[in-house]
Amino acid sequence: MGKSSRAVSLRWSLLRSFLLLVLLTSLTMLAVMQYRAWQSEQTLSLELTQRGLDLSGRALERFLEPARTGASLTAEWGRLGLLDLAPVVAAPAGEVGDHQHDAITRLNRLFLPILKARPSIDAVSLGNDRGEGWLLLRRAEGGFVNRIVARDAWGPRALWFDTNWDGYPANPRWVDLDYDPRTRPWYVEPGKDDTGSGIGALNWTHPYNFTTTRELGITSSRAWRQDGTSTVVAWDVLLSSLSEFTQGEESKVSDRSLTVVYDDRLQAIGLPEDARYRDPERMRADLLKPLAELDHPLLHAALRAASRQTPPKAGEVLPAFSFEAGGETWWAATQRHPLPPDGALRVAVLVPSNDLVGEIAKLRVVLLGTTLVAVAAALLLALFLTRAYSRPLEALAAQSRRIRELDFSLGESIEANVREVRDLAEAQAQSLAAVESFSRYVPVEVVRELVAEGDVARIGGQSREMTLLFSDIADFTRISEGLDPQALADHMADYFDALIHTIQANDGTVDKLVGDAIVAFWGAPHPDDGHAEHAVAAALACRERLVELNATWREADRPPLVTRFGLASGTVIVGNFGAPDRLAYTVLGDKVNLASRLEGLNKVYGSDVLAAEATVTACGDTFAWRRLDRVVVKGHQNPTWIYELLGARDAAPGARVTRARAYEAAWDRYADRQFGAALEGLDALLAEGADTAAQRLRARCAALAARDPGEGWEAVYRPDSK
Repeated sequence: MGKSSRAVSLRWSLLRSFLLLVLLTSLTMLAVMQYRAWQSEQTLSLELTQRGLDLSGRALERFLEPARTGASLTAEWGRLGLLDLAPVVAAPAGEVGDHQHDAITRLNRLFLPILKARPSIDAVSLGNDRGEGWLLLRRAEGGFVNRIVARDAWGPRALWFDTNWDGYPANPRWVDLDYDPRTRPWYVEPGKDDTGSGIGALNWTHPYNFTTTRELGITSSRAWRQDGTSTVVAWDVLLSSLSEFTQGEESKVSDRSLTVVYDDRLQAIGLPEDARYRDPERMRADLLKPLAELDHPLLHAALRAASRQTPPKAGEVLPAFSFEAGGETWWAATQRHPLPPDGALRVAVLVPSNDLVGEIAKLRVVLLGTTLVAVAAALLLALFLTRAYSRPLEALAAQSRRIRELDFSLGESIEANVREVRDLAEAQAQSLAAVESFSRYVPVEVVRELVAEGDVARIGGQSREMTLLFSDIADFTRISEGLDPQALADHMADYFDALIHTIQANDGTVDKLVGDAIVAFWGAPHPDDGHAEHAVAAALACRERLVELNATWREADRPPLVTRFGLASGTVIVGNFGAPDRLAYTVLGDKVNLASRLEGLNKVYGSDVLAAEATVTACGDTFAWRRLDRVVVKGHQNPTWIYELLGARDAAPGARVTRARAYEAAWDRYADRQFGAALEGLDALLAEGADTAAQRLRARCAALAARDPGEGWEAVYRPDSK
């Protein structure tokens, strides 16, 4: 009876609460509709204007992108040796050879498809520090022409060709032309390049008159240095083409909106839509005029309104604002698009408020209709709510199971109208987020065990056979000093993400991150009979993954992270250690210190993965190793054999395995006091290539061969001895 009574009470509580909530919400929305209408008009006008500006800005970027990417792509071709101008100017002045035709044709066929596909590009040209130049120009009446110059070789003479659609030059003619590519605004020598590629930075010119057509335009250029010659490529964009963009549909925000592009000096670069600009001569006359001097009252009103706005702070842009013109309200917004090295284009959109209010009026109708529909639906929904009240409870139960199983995938959203159920859903969602956050600080398997047991972690540990891994980045101090903090944090995040996932994919437990170091172990919290083999496989996989990452980072001009690993196996204590209110699930024991010391010994032997003998023995024949040395590490009294990982048994390079066996034979002679024979073997080995370990062993053999080591001598290296 008690259960039934509670169900009825909840049902009627849900019914009353839901109806009251919907009715109060509906009445409130209707009461404030008129007040919110004005606010909505202002807010939406501002948002729509800004959105239109963003669309126009992206359209401008797409318009300029062919010139930008064309310059970068061409510079890469040049760096690869595909754009040598020497064959193009091979013939003396006054002569034209077949070989010269072929060289010009080859260049034309590289660039013609781009010009055909990108009508915004007017011309592409090349020029080098010898005064040699090549031009492919789009004719206004259709077709293309080539112009070849060689200022140092030909003087003030230029060779012109008519070029067909297949790129073949015809009708050669010599014309006196005082043209030197080295004096053009787009010619910029490549500077120092930290990547070593020889390609200079991208440059945009300020607007200027093109030599051949006398049209106004801007140019994107990029330089490279190849075989001692500096060459620059230039991609021309006509300002008239930019005006076609600002007057086209792509830049329109609404039917009557206007778009204008100008530079930092408020000079018109792309003119707004105007019937007068259908005359090309009128358009050319107004290009590069100050906006205030254009015969355009709407622009003048916008400029006056902009001058009354609060000046933006450094690095910010002027937000959207409204102004009055022609008896109606307009909205304006601007956006700056940098053109390196020191230029910029600004795109401005002007939108009449009436174009925006029409959309807001529609929104009012939709909002009112939605409210009425919601009230009607709420009346029906309330009648059937009692049949569905269990659904949020079932969702809560499913979420509880996900917490227990540490499944952090996004489950079904829990929607509930009962306050208690809603509060419970929110509290449980916060618990799931807290457990997920907790799992990022400690091994997930440990958290899963604690959740499954429903107990609090307590101090204590147990003895287990495990394998430990220590990793460390070589020369990390120098790398960190060369990056700003955020770049370093992002770089290390990519590094840790890759290595942690690789370790976990090989059944490892990441214990902790100490600076740039990773500490991991195998054999806990779950027992693992193959802990040594899994740990070595993880180290090998991390090494292979780093090869891929470092190649990618070098291409992105990010520093490579060369990492060294140390592996040791044996009995350790694993469990929860620390204070009662602050615990760490970790391992303690001699093997932990040994793994750390072996990681550091990589620097001594020029290796990247070192393992102790117990680890190698436990792996059997799965991997190929090089027995490097017997060492007594700090904190130990007895020597231990250390081994360098060569790779998987079936995948290790044969030559490397052969060299490893030769090294081991030399070491055995050294241990047997046959220092001369050991030196012969090591010299033969070093003659085949550099080997830090062999070089160090040779130095020890040479020193011992020069003096009798005495009866008490043994073949042991003590890296921490003075």
